[in-house]
Amino acid sequence: MTLIEFLLARVSDDEAQAANVSLFVGPGPDFKPQYRGIRPRVLADCEAKRQIISMHPIRARYCDGCGMETEHPQGCLNLRALAAIYADHADYDQTWRLGP
Repeated sequence: MTLIEFLLARVSDDEAQAANVSLFVGPGPDFKPQYRGIRPRVLADCEAKRQIISMHPIRARYCDGCGMETEHPQGCLNLRALAAIYADHADYDQTWRLGP
């Protein structure tokens, strides 16, 4: 699995989890429903991650988004930083880790 495939799969997982979050927390003051704000933020976060991923296509060891060569054949530092969020996932490749 490439770094990009991994990231897109995790974003899809996040979107699926957000879709299952209830929109309502419960009755608020005057028994009006209180809306949970997390779902729109998670979906916006997923869209932002998809845009960042699409801006960093990798060809060989070159990131077209950054315009720089990358030491890792599957991703630039920006994509590897995004992947760090999911470092506890079973499919995370430890070679993607930044730093020591």
